[in-house]
Amino acid sequence: QDLSSYTCVPIEGKGEGLRSIRDIKYGEVIILEKPVMDIGKVVLKKVNPFKKLEKFPESMRESMKIQLERGLKELNDTSEITLGDEFKELSIETQKRVMKLYDCHQKQDTKSLLGIVSTNGLIQQNGNTLVFLTISKLNNSCLPNVAFEFVPPYGRIFAIKDIKKEEELCIDYGGYGSRFSNLTDRREMLKDKYDFDCACDLCTMDANKY
Repeated sequence: QDLSSYTCVPIEGKGEGLRSIRDIKYGEVIILEKPVMDIGKVVLKKVNPFKKLEKFPESMRESMKIQLERGLKELNDTSEITLGDEFKELSIETQKRVMKLYDCHQKQDTKSLLGIVSTNGLIQQNGNTLVFLTISKLNNSCLPNVAFEFVPPYGRIFAIKDIKKEEELCIDYGGYGSRFSNLTDRREMLKDKYDFDCACDLCTMDANKY
């Protein structure tokens, strides 16, 4: 890991993000970081968990929403307990740094551990969710210039193209080479899970020019 290759800075419209401070070559490992939390058996939150109800007749939606809310509350309560047990094992300093991470589910000034993990956690093939303090600072782009892989015990962020000095380092929140067949599906996922309208180069591209 080369700490001289990036810095954490405010990014307009995004909060914090990582920006390169030198040219970075394709394939170069930029961040090598151990997760501070490695959690199994936790159900992550969505900003809009009721979107799928729109497919059902209006007469059915209210009763289905009540049932879904009840089920989600039970799942969220169980997940908070699981996360709390994991959180207690962290040092006080690490706990403070975790709680400073962004929570897209935050209501007013109140963050929750489940909200933070749902916002920043990276789900692995074994179903576990990993939380990193630095990697979590990466913002999304549907045309990313870096990608993530986990080779225990380290998460790696590596360049998937040549990156110029002062470029923002961006990852694809849908997963590099993700399953989405079109831009609309990808943008809906980002809105439902992270509550933002993506304004990356791909999403704001003028189709008439291409």
